[in-house]
Amino acid sequence: MEILKRLTYHPEVKALVRTLGLSNTFRNWYYQCARPPNGVIHTSVCGASARFHVRNPAELRNLDTAGGLQRELRILELLISSARPGDVFLDVGANVGLYSLLLASALGSAGQVIAFEPERESFEHLQDNLKLNEAGNVHPFQKALGDEDGHAELFLRGGIADSTLVWSPSLGNAGQQLVDVVQGDAFIERQNLPLPRLVKVDVEGYECKVLRGLRRTLANPGCEVVCCEVHPGLLPKPAQPEDIAQFLSAIGFDSMESFPRYDTFHVVARKLNPSR
Repeated sequence: MEILKRLTYHPEVKALVRTLGLSNTFRNWYYQCARPPNGVIHTSVCGASARFHVRNPAELRNLDTAGGLQRELRILELLISSARPGDVFLDVGANVGLYSLLLASALGSAGQVIAFEPERESFEHLQDNLKLNEAGNVHPFQKALGDEDGHAELFLRGGIADSTLVWSPSLGNAGQQLVDVVQGDAFIERQNLPLPRLVKVDVEGYECKVLRGLRRTLANPGCEVVCCEVHPGLLPKPAQPEDIAQFLSAIGFDSMESFPRYDTFHVVARKLNPSR
């Protein structure tokens, strides 16, 4: 079965399936074959572990060791290896909780995870996964982060895992949800949330607004590591991919690494001397 899984994720196989117009049929067939009998996937990374309900082909794709999880491993390993017991982790764009739950496991009961996910179904599944893992150290909020408070249309671009607040002509007839947007710094202060040492941002083109809204939080010396997935094709003009690294450098992050991944890349920023 593992060989079959990896074959189905092979780019040439996927391209052939698309050419034949069989993507939906193939996706549903794979879901029926590869979905665990009890509908729950158990995942371990660097000694951290968590379980996840799998309710549809998209969730299986994103959580499968041969698929989405494989693409996230480098960043997950980096964050987990950087985590210390008792740290606070801020997960912006938590989806169903892959990062939130694995970091919750790594941080232990003394640590905390603050998770933001605006999409309705993803947030419901996130809550179910928190219950499944009895993750009392994760605090979820059904909000999007931005640079000001308000409301915005969330576009379901190719499924709930790819939802975006950035409109583009390529969205076509994508479904929409009206979601709450909060300015990150102000919301953290209003809710009296703890300062995160580790931050992950995955917001499908909304990166610049999220980071600007978290400027004070990120600039605090106690916030030491930021992992931001950058989506060059979704960034609204005049924003450019290099703006992300320049912004983080300007507020005190000394070390910057870039990890490419298909049509996106991760910027990993660290403060080498956070106590200064």
